[in-house]
Amino acid sequence: MIQKRSLAILLAAAVLISAVGYLALRPTKAEGAVDHKTITGTRDSMSYTIVTITDTEVIVKDEEFNEDFKVSTTINETLAHRLDSWYDEINYIISVRTGDETVAYFVSREDFNKVDIGGRIRYTILRFKTTTIRIIKILD
Repeated sequence: MIQKRSLAILLAAAVLISAVGYLALRPTKAEGAVDHKTITGTRDSMSYTIVTITDTEVIVKDEEFNEDFKVSTTINETLAHRLDSWYDEINYIISVRTGDETVAYFVSREDFNKVDIGGRIRYTILRFKTTTIRIIKILD
């Protein structure tokens, strides 16, 4: 009798822990406007800003890529390969304005290319990686 009761308590606790874990890790949806976009690179354990794209200008910090960003701010396969060969790691970042707050998030290269400065987006914040988002929909 005691074993059945202990087993039932253990099972109830496992269900409760699973439910709390699911709620804690479930992606959160949000909306906002893209304030600016940045690409950073890491080389020899040092982080460098390669380019920042705002609504008024493209600020190229790494002269190696100056000509690339004069032509376009879209990261095609060729430019992605050049960036990957120059840096150990590349990070694509968009800063999203929601009300009075602007928060920077890591995104995939595809999502980086997909959004425009000032464009409104709906996105999910991945709870286990709170600095990474996935674009759900371009709202404009």
